[in-house]
This record gives sequence, structure tokens and C-alpha cells, in this order.
Amino acid sequence: MDRTPLESLLLDRQPETLLLIPPPGNHGDTLIHTGLRKRLDALGVPYTRFGRERGVDVVDVVGDVTLTGADYTNGRTLARLALAAPLWVRYKLRGDFDTIYIHGGGSFNDLWGGAVQAFRTATAMFDADVIVGPHSCLFEDTDPAALFRNVSNDVSLFCRERYSYDAMRDALADCPSVSVHLSPDTALYLDRSDLIAGEGTEDYTLLAFRSDQESVGSHATPDLDGVKTVEEDISDTRDSLAGFVEAVARASRVYTDRLHVATLAVILQKPVTFYGNAYHKNRGVYEYSLSEYDRIEFVDPSAGTPDP
Repeated sequence: MDRTPLESLLLDRQPETLLLIPPPGNHGDTLIHTGLRKRLDALGVPYTRFGRERGVDVVDVVGDVTLTGADYTNGRTLARLALAAPLWVRYKLRGDFDTIYIHGGGSFNDLWGGAVQAFRTATAMFDADVIVGPHSCLFEDTDPAALFRNVSNDVSLFCRERYSYDAMRDALADCPSVSVHLSPDTALYLDRSDLIAGEGTEDYTLLAFRSDQESVGSHATPDLDGVKTVEEDISDTRDSLAGFVEAVARASRVYTDRLHVATLAVILQKPVTFYGNAYHKNRGVYEYSLSEYDRIEFVDPSAGTPDP
């Protein structure tokens, strides 16, 4: 991969003390974070991982590490905040971070919002440059300019597809402290050898579809009678990143509407049929990044049944 706009900015800025705000989310988010850390190491950019304490990722316990916008009536949320708040304060008291990096993904929007809350917390607590990693953005209830209007930090917002880039560039045109950029999802910094030894196996056909608010419902797939299949939303069900990777590595073919199941299949060089989701995210990332890879086809869910 040629140098991406995100890499170019990091090399231009040369941050000396970069704080990585990690992903709340599923194994796809972890794949994004893993790709980013690989590239930071290759570029020689030093960083501190929020919540990395004595070799253990505290955020695995904390979950949502943001302080603003939380549901303070929820007992589980309060338990997480009891762990997260001291971490935020600890990093604030260090006072030496020149750049805060908010994890890329699909949560800088009204659908999920985790990255939005992390952004609000970081800009309220730190007098530092802020980089929001490559995201897919969708704001229907929120004025995105309102998120940035009173922020004094120098903010670089990256989008991972053109639909989000065009929308955010227009929405933030009057926010002088924010620059909007287009750069690939950081999971694509990974190679097959980073994740598995060898080429994987062909034990089954994997059908990995989501059932949440991004789903468009059932998906038309070819007749798979007589074919061994595994139907599982592995982004949520597998207990580790290694288990997530293994599920795709063992597949002969993948059908999915999960962006990072499709991305992982591309990295592992598995044939994948990739379906659209409830907004422009899947189509946008396919058009901007994934379409250049072999062995992937994109299916508009309204277009009917793909070829086997």
C-alpha cells in the first residue's frame, strides 16, 4: 500500500507523545486498532495505549471509556465509569500528550456514538491536537458542526469513504479548527502473515450477518444445499480476536454484511460476497478501498441473489 493520507499527516506532525483512545466495540474494531498500531510501529511514532496497564488492557474491562453522554442510571455503565474516570484523570495529570488519537471505525455518528463521546471527553480534558481515525459518519439528528464549533483543539477528522468525506467536508466548512481528510480503514495495514500462519483451510462456507440497527434484514444467498455452512455473527460471538480470525481463516467462502468480516476475508485472501448495510458505510468502503482487491464482490441488498 502506498503512503496513505493518515500516514502523511502523522509523518508531517511527528507527534512525540501520542495517546491512543481505544475502541469500544467488537472484534472488527480490534482489527482496526491492530492495523493502526502496526503502522505506527513501522513509522516509528511513539504512542501510549489508553488503559494499557502492566501488560493488561484495562479497557477490556472498562468497555466504553468515555465520560460524557453516559447513562448514569445504568449500573453496568456506572461500574465502567468507575474504572474509566481515574484513567482519564491519570492521563490528564501527566500533561505531556501533544496528540490524542480517537480510534477509527463506525461510531462517529448518530447510530452508535462511542467515538463522538470519546471526542467530547478528549477535547474537554486535553489541550492537544486531536486526530479522529478513519470513520464512516452519518448524522441525521445531530448537527455535526455543533460538535466542533466550540472546540479549541486542532482537529484532523479522517473518513474512510467518499460519502462520509463529502458530507463532513460540507458540514464543517465553517469550522476553521477542523480539517477533513480521506484515508483507508486502518485494518487494511494488516497482511495475512500478521494474522495467520499459512493460507488457512476450507472447512465450511461462512455466513456472518448482523441483526442490529445496521442490518437491512434477510439477505439473498445462492443455494447452499449440501454445502457445510456456519451461520454466526462472529464479530460479536467469538471470544477473542484470534477466534474471530480463525473463523474466517477456516472458511472456503464468506457471505457477510459485516465490514470487517469482509475486510478480514480480503486480507486472508478468501472469496467474499459483501452486502450493503443500512447506510453508505459498506458500499463506500467497498468503492474506495476493497474493490481493488481480488476475490470480493459487492451486492446491493435490493439487487437479488448473487451468483454462487
